[in-house]
Amino acid sequence: MCVSRTFGVGPLFTQITVFYLQLFASKHGVPAHLTQYSISILNASSLFGRTIPNFLSDRFGVFNVILPMTYISGILIFAMFGAGSSAGMVVFAILYGFFSGAFISIIAPVMATFSKDINEVGSRIGVFCFVVGFAILTGNPIAGALLKPPEYAWDRPIIFAGVVVLSGAVILTVSRHMAAKRRDAAVAMSVVLSVTEPCSCGIGGVAEHGKGGFYKGGIAEAIMELIQSKGGVTSLYDLANHQSDFMESIQYTFADEVMVYACPPKGEGITASRSAPWAILRSVLHGRIQPLLKIEHNSAGYLRTLTESLRLTFAGDITHQ
Repeated sequence: MCVSRTFGVGPLFTQITVFYLQLFASKHGVPAHLTQYSISILNASSLFGRTIPNFLSDRFGVFNVILPMTYISGILIFAMFGAGSSAGMVVFAILYGFFSGAFISIIAPVMATFSKDINEVGSRIGVFCFVVGFAILTGNPIAGALLKPPEYAWDRPIIFAGVVVLSGAVILTVSRHMAAKRRDAAVAMSVVLSVTEPCSCGIGGVAEHGKGGFYKGGIAEAIMELIQSKGGVTSLYDLANHQSDFMESIQYTFADEVMVYACPPKGEGITASRSAPWAILRSVLHGRIQPLLKIEHNSAGYLRTLTESLRLTFAGDITHQ
């Protein structure tokens, strides 16, 4: 929804160049035989902007392509002040047509990246189109009101348009980092839970090397490989420099026999307390599995028991959503 609002603000004034470029050039003395082709030049350039960046987004990620295109589009709106000559109008039409065309063609894939599964793609793009519809409907009349013909105060609609588009780009940047953080966390969890065999890059590596076996070993490399293949921004440096905070734990008693400890907020207290499902605790109480205190700390068996507990917890969440 945050991204929908971003794009609802962005296109609000990106269209003033399409609707007012020809009038702007005409009022600033550009010959009539050239001004009549200003929109055609802009649209011809937009054709390349709507195709080339799409190929780049397949390689570098949609956010990594649309963000610079959006910032450049916002900056170029201010360059409309230089479109008062024949050369200036042509250069402006070519540049703005290319970069704004990239924005228009990539926004739908960007919306799709926020979907948890393919069933959400249509609804997210639909919400986006609903919001943008209001923006496009009202943007040009607002620009016309700011222009105040026959005075033609061009500075007001141009500055307002550039500021609004750049503001939308900033919000889009924040949305990108929020989405990347959520995706990185999900990918990291899937990698950790998929490691079930003790080996140099799995649970056995953590048991042997401790913290370094996770944050600097094979697990870290596997996490980074998968995160970066999905367009994530976390790096090996981030994992290697991770610092843990130690604080007093919260606790409660299960079945009047087992004391359960968990990290306090804002930590992983809820996750930790839920990572010991009733079935696991009952199995310990009835002797079907060994208590953790009887298993060597950080051994492969110790870590496998904890990991299996987490896996069952999250699997139960997914089943009952």
